[in-house]
Amino acid sequence: MQDKNITKSTFFQFFKPIFSENLQKELIVYGVDKYVKKLTTLQLIQVIICAQLKQNQNLREISNNFNDDRFSKEIGVDSFSAAQLSRRLRDLPTHVVQSLFMEIMSKAVKLLGINKVNRKLGAIRIIDSSTISLCLTRYPWAVFRKTKSGVKLHLSLRFINSVTIPEEAIITPAKQNDRKQMDGLVTESEDILNVFDRGYVDYEKFDYYCQEGIRFVSRLKDNAIVEVIEKQSINQNSPVESDMVVKLGTSIKKMKHNLRLIEVTDTQGNPIRIITNDFQLSPEELGDIYR
Repeated sequence: MQDKNITKSTFFQFFKPIFSENLQKELIVYGVDKYVKKLTTLQLIQVIICAQLKQNQNLREISNNFNDDRFSKEIGVDSFSAAQLSRRLRDLPTHVVQSLFMEIMSKAVKLLGINKVNRKLGAIRIIDSSTISLCLTRYPWAVFRKTKSGVKLHLSLRFINSVTIPEEAIITPAKQNDRKQMDGLVTESEDILNVFDRGYVDYEKFDYYCQEGIRFVSRLKDNAIVEVIEKQSINQNSPVESDMVVKLGTSIKKMKHNLRLIEVTDTQGNPIRIITNDFQLSPEELGDIYR
């Protein structure tokens, strides 16, 4: 028997900034919990958030860890099995979670304020991806190795006052190339510095960004073909080893625009090659992004 007064519990107050009136109205309007007998949407989200904080690895672990009297009383639901949790996650409408995500992000941006880390750098968008492994027999559509399946989560993160906030998310089969997702992640504004890793390197896109004034910084692959146009001077005590104007690509498929190649070492002493179309920032400032 579920506790009808769950929204009044002390535990629920911890989630109050997340569970806004708008979200609760949306659940009613769309009838999300109309036929739910156990684990309402708000209860399910509480369970998943707590599981994330506890770093639980799977649904069975979540079920075992949370099946105790104290937690059941706090969220207002009896014990639940891994199978019940799986069914609720399967049936949860994605638009509900998306609305929750957008509202939390909006609140976080307002709370943190405008990016004041470095006004010269401007606003920063960090683009990155993570692969989530899945069982091959259960998810054959997402196969990307002989023995496993997987999906890839691509994120565009807004960097504000030393805090990163996810702004855009794209989920694809893990086998797909990262470069195909750039259109949905790169912010096309001169005021934004887009920062991404080697998996997103695309010379054709780089030419387009240069043409449209879209600023970017990326690590460069070790096997990239580089033509040095000009070597620029660097400070004697700088951690930067070289700062060059270059063109990327072979004679058959070479970029139209010049780029800037900066070579630095990271905090572990490993060499890093950084490519960018920003010629205004100092090499030290650009190097610090990846150090």
